[in-house]
Amino acid sequence: MVPTVPYYRHSLGVKHTISVCFSVTEASLAQREVEVQRGPLFRTVGSHITIWCTVRGYQGPPQQHFRWSIYLPSAPEREVQMVSTEDASFSYAIYSQRVRGGDIYVERASGDRAVLHIRQLQERDSGEYECHTPNTDPTYHGSYSAKVNLTVIPDTLRVTMAAQKLLKSEGDPMALTCFVSRESAQHTHLSVTWLLENHIAVETQILTLTRDFVLTAGPGYSERFASGDLRLDKLNATSYRLSTAALRVTDGGNVSCRASEWIQDPADIWTEIMAKQSEKSSVGVSAREGGGFVATLRADGGDLIPGKPLEVFCSISSREASGRRYHVEWLLNNSRLGTWYPSGVFSFEGQHGGRGAQGELVLGRRSQDTWYLRISRVRVEDGGSYSCVVSEEESGGSGTQRTQTSNAESVTVTEIGPSLGVALSVRAPGVAVGGAVGLICAASAQYSLANRTLLWAWDFCPGSGPCGQFLEVVRMSPNGDLSWGDSLPGFQGKAQLSVSGKRSTLSLHRVQRGQSGSYRCRVRTEETTKASAASNNVMIQVSLPGSQLKVDGTSRVLSLSNGDEQISVSCRISARTPHTFLNVTWLFRPVAAPSPREILRVSQDGVSTLLAPTQDSRFLSERVSSDTFILRILRPDLSQLGSYHCVVGECLRGEAGDWIPLEEKTSGHTTLEFRRSEKNLNIPKTNSSVEVVEGQDVVLRCPLGVVPNSVALYSVSWYYQDSAPHPARLLFHAGWDGVTRYEGSQAERLRLLTASRGNYSLILHGVGQNDSGTYHCRAEEWRQQAGGGGRSLEDSDVSGYTRLTVTAPGDHLSLNCTASALLVPAPQSLLLPCQVLSVSRTDSALSVSWWRSVAPGAQEELLFRVSPWGQFKYPSERGARLLQFERPSKLHFQLRILQPEEADGGVYHCRVLEWAPDARGVWNPGKERRAGNISVTVLPAGGVSEPLLCSLVGVAVLCVLLVSALVWLFLRQRRLQNHRLHPRTEAEIPMKDRE
Repeated sequence: MVPTVPYYRHSLGVKHTISVCFSVTEASLAQREVEVQRGPLFRTVGSHITIWCTVRGYQGPPQQHFRWSIYLPSAPEREVQMVSTEDASFSYAIYSQRVRGGDIYVERASGDRAVLHIRQLQERDSGEYECHTPNTDPTYHGSYSAKVNLTVIPDTLRVTMAAQKLLKSEGDPMALTCFVSRESAQHTHLSVTWLLENHIAVETQILTLTRDFVLTAGPGYSERFASGDLRLDKLNATSYRLSTAALRVTDGGNVSCRASEWIQDPADIWTEIMAKQSEKSSVGVSAREGGGFVATLRADGGDLIPGKPLEVFCSISSREASGRRYHVEWLLNNSRLGTWYPSGVFSFEGQHGGRGAQGELVLGRRSQDTWYLRISRVRVEDGGSYSCVVSEEESGGSGTQRTQTSNAESVTVTEIGPSLGVALSVRAPGVAVGGAVGLICAASAQYSLANRTLLWAWDFCPGSGPCGQFLEVVRMSPNGDLSWGDSLPGFQGKAQLSVSGKRSTLSLHRVQRGQSGSYRCRVRTEETTKASAASNNVMIQVSLPGSQLKVDGTSRVLSLSNGDEQISVSCRISARTPHTFLNVTWLFRPVAAPSPREILRVSQDGVSTLLAPTQDSRFLSERVSSDTFILRILRPDLSQLGSYHCVVGECLRGEAGDWIPLEEKTSGHTTLEFRRSEKNLNIPKTNSSVEVVEGQDVVLRCPLGVVPNSVALYSVSWYYQDSAPHPARLLFHAGWDGVTRYEGSQAERLRLLTASRGNYSLILHGVGQNDSGTYHCRAEEWRQQAGGGGRSLEDSDVSGYTRLTVTAPGDHLSLNCTASALLVPAPQSLLLPCQVLSVSRTDSALSVSWWRSVAPGAQEELLFRVSPWGQFKYPSERGARLLQFERPSKLHFQLRILQPEEADGGVYHCRVLEWAPDARGVWNPGKERRAGNISVTVLPAGGVSEPLLCSLVGVAVLCVLLVSALVWLFLRQRRLQNHRLHPRTEAEIPMKDRE
């Protein structure tokens, strides 16, 4: 077997492969295998990262060496050496200082296991990390390196709490709030811990909300947490409140909160990527004198919905609560709800008695100093302000000594209904293959969603058409775990789901075309009374990236001489799209052949294939660099004369290993000619330019000059090129055997002058603008071979280039540009004239359109258009009903607006476009002309008196007559001047001008 084995040349940092031949028997040893920590990995700037690497199945010494390198995103194919266990000079300059300073180092866990440490991650540390183990085996067998991707993300964790200095008494309530936030695009979890620092600077954990949303109490606080005296509440997405119903003297000290951000690596291991601590608040607690007590009430509820449980606790702060008798009254909105007696008996008032009898309402005592009210299923009427009154009885039950009323706590019970909604949005619905896209869902309701558990699910429907059935992508369980849909395996590992408050974000990375389609999200509440909603559908279009492929389009001429062993044709790529692959097809057009044919193809994998019918083994393709291909022609002869070019294809590798084409570009043509020591043909190489008017005939000359009086025969080909990027194409070929061939759309208008020895000029009849371009001829000399064989090509030559420019006839279209004003009373119809004064040609046709704007300079909108062939276009439905087109004469057009309204007032004008046929009968448009503005005012029906209307109309008519007279005088003056410059006889004057 011949395996491919990687090795490194450290002086250049380039990874190579070598092939080593050896035999493997049944008793061969296990192959070497290098394994690195699973990725991709995400860490924050400034954090400490460790990446382990292990090797097994090796031979040689038990202590193996490890080399760590990185491939940066800016140069993904270039290796940058970082740190090594065997060579202190292994590091490149970009990392050598950090290695010497101890910021980057390798820790040996064992002889065949090492851990890479980076103490302070920087943003530039993102890339693909490679762990390589030098070979110590007698043969090369197995893998010697492994890679993992690391992305360094910004540090967005913020932990803040206003520093306070609090002086409290024993038994007082206290609450502190800490604000924790982060803005990470990755799916991360937060944990929050409240800490107490005593007088000797020892920190103790009070309460912790773990990353799995579990509350745990620190040592010494479990009993108070279980009784409800200590609480940690998440008020909203960023606020965490620590509260106690009754402070103790031991609670004095410095209180702070610490937050950690966690991320789950692909190996399902949660890793802390950043931790920060807030400022500290000083809390002083003084002991309360005497035997008094303070009553405190706390409600575990806040905003509730019907059917949820509710517990309300009433506590007293007294060091002598044991052995005393207390009487507790529960109040709702200052009305007695129920009473708990020292004997343990309780009762409820009024309508609450029935619910108490059914066990829906319960009163009890949790500890010596805490009582509770429990409602198993709350109702809307249970909302309100709760408080308790605690009375201490004298011994013997003869009376009370002290009475304390607690604070009031508000509980809200909101009826949940169909108002839960969710909206899906995306910043950019279009994304290129390999890119990323984020879909954001936001939930809303008529009631507060704060402190409610929202469960999210995301669905996908492939394709761009109407969706038949959505398939589930991912679902979130109540404990925060994600369940990925089995029918869409392509999303797991490339999609991330994150939840923040009322928003859920689905982030797709390295998207492929198969992920084009419709997306939607679904949300439901995890409560006794459940509500759910589905979002709108959003279409995501995954398209191919724009190709940057550019191929050298320069045309070249190569000369072939007798005795040449080989000749090379180059194909150069001047620009390409990153991370793409290239394939090349070589094409050859022999002399006088009508079209080229494929001769050789090189695939994306570098495999060359000779194509039928040529399959000539003398053609060989070679890739001499990443951007240059060479076609070598071995032992060429006259049969290889002609034109060569390459077609370069650029493509991407798809997820399934298939090839996705992006773009194809064609190179310039390389012409291979035969060079003789004695040259007989000498065609003039002078370039010329010819400019003619459309419809005329043009003579294209190809003089061969003086040719020897011999037995040689000649063939001539004419070529036409419309623009530089396009290759010249054959127009006409006259073979040495007298056979002529015409090609292309110009064939029927081509005629060869009477062929004479040395003159092969061509006539192009009735030229049009599409005939503009470059023309040249090519002549070949064919001689009889010795021994009476066939004829062989002895010489060839190419003429200079003739640049033909075909211009259109003169443009004489003119319109009446006089501005006018119209006053039209509603509902009288409005007539908009459009007068054409002159046209360029008698056989032309006119297209007319009318436009309107609210005021001069405002945006203009199309009202109506008629084509030269009588086709009408109405942009609006109202226009189709109320617009009427009229043509009183050939050059006079009118548009009538029936039943105009006041809103139809504004500035109107018409535009005229003249069309004329060319020599081949193809209609071509000229320049569009615009007539003068018509200012229209539509008067309301009955809104203007008849005398005033007549006055206004009279003034308008007078203005129009005055302007018309000025225009007539101007046109007459210009006609007299033209007559003086170009006098004509009466016979030359058309009949219409005489009239």
